[in-house]
Amino acid sequence: MTVNQRTRKPTRFSIFEPMQTGDFEEIIFVQNSHAGLKAIIGIHSTRLGPAHGGIRRIAYRSEAEALADVLRLAHAMSRKTALAGIPAGGGKAVIIDHPGLRRRAAYEVLGRAIEGLGGRFYTGPDVGTTETDLAAVRRHTSFVVEPQTGAGPGDIAEATARGVIVSIKATLSFLYGSSSPAGRRFAVQGLGAIGARVARWLWVSGAELTVSEINPAKLREWRARSRVKILSPDRILAAPCDVFSPCALGGIISSQTRLRCRAIVGAANNPLVKDAIAASLHRRGILLAPDFVVNAGGVIEGAGRHLGFARKTGHAIEQIGETLMSIYRRARRLNKSPYEVALMMADARLRSRR
Repeated sequence: MTVNQRTRKPTRFSIFEPMQTGDFEEIIFVQNSHAGLKAIIGIHSTRLGPAHGGIRRIAYRSEAEALADVLRLAHAMSRKTALAGIPAGGGKAVIIDHPGLRRRAAYEVLGRAIEGLGGRFYTGPDVGTTETDLAAVRRHTSFVVEPQTGAGPGDIAEATARGVIVSIKATLSFLYGSSSPAGRRFAVQGLGAIGARVARWLWVSGAELTVSEINPAKLREWRARSRVKILSPDRILAAPCDVFSPCALGGIISSQTRLRCRAIVGAANNPLVKDAIAASLHRRGILLAPDFVVNAGGVIEGAGRHLGFARKTGHAIEQIGETLMSIYRRARRLNKSPYEVALMMADARLRSRR
């Protein structure tokens, strides 16, 4: 029972309601006053294998916002692993960032909590979590992705970018009959570890690029390049293009968002404010590649290291393109958004393993 601050009347609140709605297995709350830590681990499903998901550290506006984010992201991870065809489930961890957070100590406490789950949850990098942070986690658990030749999360970013590139090729083939981006127009939002790799591949492949990035330092390499236009982050969504590629944070596309693209294919998790917008995009003739299919390369790579199929991850990432094409074809037959079709396919697979 909580209290409505405006009316001062008690209101009902149940932590189990969102768990039941999303069919979650477990939510773990972790706090440590010495480290200033408030963290949440969400395990959505282990039906297909151990849950996998990174650690996201953000200055959430409230604990409720952090909980909503971990629920949303963990559920998406289950769908991602289900459609990727790997023996893994979905989970996520979030840390509420704030000025009093003792970062190293916080990640060490979280590492101990993950170790206590006994292998039900494997973790790795996400927004706000660096290789240094993961090293603190590794001091207390082995259920975390190991650095590869000192590159750490860069390898996961490389795998994710490869999945995005494969997805762009599949989308171009579906729309235009050719997978080549040469001469096509692309708008890339975010030039971080994944977005920059995608943008470089597009540029080398002869595409016309429009890019945006909140960190000016990441724009330096692009200012002198031909076939590149730089826009402010608040204008990139309206850039005219064949493919818009969101590679920053999610929750950017609403029913009011002005888009001038034929398709949306990017690495950002949950780019839609809500799932219902997918149907609206379909009615507008915009092809939406489901994010949890497109950006599965990272979890494929991470799960491969954890679960012993690392040599097969390259093939599994290439298969993202085939999966996406099958979703597009089925969506066309059903006259539905590919996003809706992918949700149906992923959830059906999860239900089949109850």
